[in-house]
Amino acid sequence: MLSAVTDKSDRGVNMSETATVNKHKRTHKWAFPVGLIIVLLAVVGLVFIIVSSARGIGKAFDNSKQLEEYNKLLRPVVMNDPANFDDVTIADKAQLADIAIWSILTDELTPQKYEYTDEGMVIPAKDVEEKFHELFGSETEMSHATIEGYGYTFTFDSAAENYVIPLTGIVPVYTPRVVDINKKGSATVLTVGLLAGNEWAQTASGDMVAPEPDKYIRVTLRTDKDGTTYISAIQGTDAPETVITTEALTVAEDATVLISTTAAPEENSEENKDKEKDKESTKSESEESTSASEED
Repeated sequence: MLSAVTDKSDRGVNMSETATVNKHKRTHKWAFPVGLIIVLLAVVGLVFIIVSSARGIGKAFDNSKQLEEYNKLLRPVVMNDPANFDDVTIADKAQLADIAIWSILTDELTPQKYEYTDEGMVIPAKDVEEKFHELFGSETEMSHATIEGYGYTFTFDSAAENYVIPLTGIVPVYTPRVVDINKKGSATVLTVGLLAGNEWAQTASGDMVAPEPDKYIRVTLRTDKDGTTYISAIQGTDAPETVITTEALTVAEDATVLISTTAAPEENSEENKDKEKDKESTKSESEESTSASEED
C-alpha cells in the first residue's frame, strides 16, 4: 500500500513537473516569433528614419535649387525696375517686351545663334514674342515696337520683323533675391528683395558681396491653359518677418545658394542697436564702479 501511494505520489510529482514543463514550452514557443516581429519593427522604424532624413536633406537641396531657378528667372524681370501691376494683361507692354529681350540676352546665348550687323545683334521678332508668352502667358498680347531703355535702344524693324540689339553693357538697376516662397492654391507667390545693382561690393579675394535689399516686391506665378507657368502680377510689399537668405551670393549664373531662416534686415538692425546700447550702459556702470573703488 505504501508502495502504491508512493508510486501515485511520484506520478503526481512527475505529472506536475511535466505540466510545468509543458506550460513553459507553451509560453516560450511564441518568444521567437514575437522577438522577430519586434526586430522587424525596429528595422522598419530605422528604415523609415533613414528615408525620412534623406527626404529632408533632399528637400533642402531641392529648395536651394528652386531658389536659384527663381532668381535666374527674375534677373531680367527686375533689372530695369518695371512698374508694378496687379494683372499682367494691363501691364506696360513695352516694359514686358524689354524684359523678354533681356531674358533672351541673359539666357546663355551662343555666338552663332543670331546674326550680327554694324548696328548690333539681330533677333527675330518671333523669338521675342515666344519668350514674351513664355514669361507672361499665352493670353497676354504683345505689341512690337522700338524700346527705349536706360542708356540703350532696341530698334524694331517692322519690314524685316526683327529687333536690332546694340552691343553695349549696362549695370542692372536691381538684382533679385527671393526671400520667401508661398504656395496659394494653384499660384506661387514669391517675396523678392531688390538689390541695387551699383551697390555690390568686392572683397580682397574678388568675391562679390550683395547689399541689403532696397525694397521688396511680391511676384505671383500662375499656370495657363497650356500648362506654362507665367508671371501674372508684380506688386510692392513689406519685408517679411522671416526670410530665406542667400549667403555668398554672386552675380554668376551658377551662384551657390545656402538656406537659413533669419529675422528681417530691419528687425536685425534695431535689435543690434538695442544690444549695443545695453553693452555701452553695462560698460559705463562697470567703469564707474571701478573708479569709486580706486578712490576708496
